[in-house]
Amino acid sequence: MHPVKEMSPTALRKCAVKCLKDLGRFEEAITEYYDLIEDAPDTVAALFLDTDRLIVQMMIEGPEIDAVEICEARIADNMDRVEEIYAQRSANSERNTVPNEFDLSAAYPNPFNSTAKISLLLRDAAQVELSIYDMLGRRVSSDFRQLNAGKHTVSWHAENVPSGIYLLKATANGIVRSQKLTLVR
Repeated sequence: MHPVKEMSPTALRKCAVKCLKDLGRFEEAITEYYDLIEDAPDTVAALFLDTDRLIVQMMIEGPEIDAVEICEARIADNMDRVEEIYAQRSANSERNTVPNEFDLSAAYPNPFNSTAKISLLLRDAAQVELSIYDMLGRRVSSDFRQLNAGKHTVSWHAENVPSGIYLLKATANGIVRSQKLTLVR
């Protein structure tokens, strides 16, 4: 027999909310979600709880398009805020980190729908060239920026280019890095 792991009161309440939702007691579940969110406002956990609450709200609303669209927009806003919080945490933890050289992290998301975020690490300040090429070798986008040492995130808004595979070429201080980007519309 396996030992039972003790759960925190919050974890137990989250399980109870899931049970309410599974039993179809949606209104009670939403009330519990609000109580849990009040316990830890302005946290990633609260954003995920609010997203769960919105999903339950959509279950209640059924096919009413306006309500579903509002809930979907709020869910997207919550996920954007979660990304911002994680990006801020990452920036805070890496603020004093200087890379050994110029580096290019994996673009996010990849594949992407319309915008890809590209992260660069620079040991020294540099003029950075970012070029995007299609599979026929044609440059479809280019960007030149003067950046200080440290971590930077640049967004590529893939407007006016069709779905497909693209090559990102990043150059700084004579060092070239590249990676594949997949655009799916």
